[in-house]
Amino acid sequence: MGDGAAVRETAGPSSVMQKAFDLLDVFRNGRVLTLSEVARRAGLPKSTAYPVLAMLVRVGAVEHEGTGYRIAFRMMALGAASAARSPLEAVREATPGHHVQIDVKFCCRT
Repeated sequence: MGDGAAVRETAGPSSVMQKAFDLLDVFRNGRVLTLSEVARRAGLPKSTAYPVLAMLVRVGAVEHEGTGYRIAFRMMALGAASAARSPLEAVREATPGHHVQIDVKFCCRT
């Protein structure tokens, strides 16, 4: 934070946030998973997993595909941007006065 304000840590993450990240973690293999698979892998009942999964679909973190769900392109792009940032920062710092950029081309997404 630019104004020097400290970020206060709470006792723990909110229940909804924790469940959302628990659900996102199950998509690490990139497969399409059914609601039952998502809930089982996250260790949550389907009745709990469904509304959190629906929220993740609304915000574009997960996509509904056929009878299942998969991680959304938006999340993959965020991960790629995060991974690309560190090497670019190193190049920028090593080449003062020069412009540094990365182009990522995506093809054939329906």
